[in-house]
Amino acid sequence: MRKGLLMSAAGLLLAGSGTAYGACTPVLDCASLGYKYSSSECSGSGVACPFDTSKYFCAEPCTYTVTKATCDSQCKNVGDKACTKNGTVYYESCGSSKCGTGYKCTNGSCTSTCNYSYTAASCSSQCKSVGSTSCVKDGTTYYSSCGSSLCSSGQTCNNGNCVANVNTTGSCCGYTYSCGYSGGTSSANDSSCQDGWGMSCYNKCKSYNYPNCNTAQANCRNLGRTFEITGCSNNGQGTAMGQHTVYFTCQ
Repeated sequence: MRKGLLMSAAGLLLAGSGTAYGACTPVLDCASLGYKYSSSECSGSGVACPFDTSKYFCAEPCTYTVTKATCDSQCKNVGDKACTKNGTVYYESCGSSKCGTGYKCTNGSCTSTCNYSYTAASCSSQCKSVGSTSCVKDGTTYYSSCGSSLCSSGQTCNNGNCVANVNTTGSCCGYTYSCGYSGGTSSANDSSCQDGWGMSCYNKCKSYNYPNCNTAQANCRNLGRTFEITGCSNNGQGTAMGQHTVYFTCQ
């Protein structure tokens, strides 16, 4: 009986010794001990794990993976947070886009998505309203085309201003040495006109509702055109009496 009790006690002691020995087994997990980086992430200044020399411990590891080239390919600036690894600067992420409004990134370059060319100013110079379809590029609104004319019937656009139409060809009244009348309102031929029509040559010309030649010339120049005298009328009344109306062009 006593012998059996001793054997039982010895068995318990041995069992207890085995348990105590197992609790003292050293931990061989590098990650749990803080060795969780690669040599490159420590830039070569870390301490290798004695159980796995591919794992390192480092005080300031560089785990970012984004490079400037990556951001450039996306047309973006680099981010604010960076670290250096093996002589290369890495960023946590890319920053803001380099492309402004109306642009998109294509193969690392900002290309326009707004291809319209008309602006409010260019349409205004044509005396036209802006078109209905537009896009914005670099803060400027562009239109696919200009809209309707701002000039009323009987007007022409001249350098962005609506001015009264002037015939490209016509007749006017006034004195000139070559034709009789295109500047003044009287000449040496007035006696002949007075005898034939009872009025001066100038007034006879005006009776046809022709404008004064000085006025016609000014209107033509206001349109940015060139006024040119091309001839005179005679109305079958002979040279002296007929040289009262001037033919002109406004081109």
